Amino acid sequence: NKNNKKKKKKHEVEIEQEPNLFEELFSDVREVTTHMIRFHDNSFTMIAEVDPVNYFLKNQDEQEAIDITVESWTATLNYPVGIYLQNRFIDVSEPIELMAKAMKESEDLNEAALSYGQAMIDDILTWQRDTPRYETKRYLIFTHKIKASDITADSEEELETKVMEKAFAELMRRLTSARNQLRKADITVNLIPTEGIYE
Repeated sequence: NKNNKKKKKKHEVEIEQEPNLFEELFSDVREVTTHMIRFHDNSFTMIAEVDPVNYFLKNQDEQEAIDITVESWTATLNYPVGIYLQNRFIDVSEPIELMAKAMKESEDLNEAALSYGQAMIDDILTWQRDTPRYETKRYLIFTHKIKASDITADSEEELETKVMEKAFAELMRRLTSARNQLRKADITVNLIPTEGIYE
């Protein structure tokens, strides 16, 4: 019996536990709700997507006006604002499938039109395979921490509601300020909803 136990121990393979990368990466996140990320320390983050103006297509006066607008907005900030850039792969496989489906279902296309459509689809596939394209997404990150001790409430539920309302009101004020200021430079600032944060 002792020999059998020793042999079994020699042949046993220890399986390593998969690391919980996702959980560890977001270990400080409590929840994502009401268009905000809530952290365990009652810090809240609101994210806005920025659609930039094409600066280099503007003339010098327009560029200076954009510079002044952005400088004026940043001069008013007395709270932290993060800037986050994300490059996303442009996948054209879904539009290509729709084009191919439309070609197959169409009854009034002649041979030349079908041939042209197929050649265009082949060119797009080759273009994506040889030179993958990426789209840059731009975001502003607004963060605010709520001190629960500063809020009076009769119950835990009421305290939670007041904390959420106060965080949302402050972060929305900051986002609206950015939106109103940057609109003068034709820069659009849009709130990312809860679903967008998950994405």
